[in-house]
Amino acid sequence: MSTQHAVSVNNSVAPVTTAETVVGTITIPPLNEPGGDGVLISGIVTGTTGAGTTAIVVRVRQGNGTGGAILPNSSTVQVGASLNTSAYFSCLDTVTQYPAGNTYSVTVQQTGATGNGANFNVTVASEPSTSGVG
Repeated sequence: MSTQHAVSVNNSVAPVTTAETVVGTITIPPLNEPGGDGVLISGIVTGTTGAGTTAIVVRVRQGNGTGGAILPNSSTVQVGASLNTSAYFSCLDTVTQYPAGNTYSVTVQQTGATGNGANFNVTVASEPSTSGVG
């Protein structure tokens, strides 16, 4: 099990004040990876925070948009207002077996923001995960 799938989404999304905003998606190709017990989604989000921002929350959701189930381990990064920032994230979907052909959305939500963010992009990768003890 060594298959990894990655995308870099450079669409310069502007998160709207404190609204959760999709900054990119990844769709896992339906590959033959026997024994995959789950899907590991990881990556980095970069962008410029809006006025008044005190933190950004990065989430990974199943499906397209902000309505899907949130994978465990959202990342919250304390940041200042109107600053370039980056946030690493890593989430494990233990409900979905690899390969799924599923789509995941990476979202950003600013906290305390009175202004929109700018130029948020994401590089995200998926790979199969197997259960283990320890």
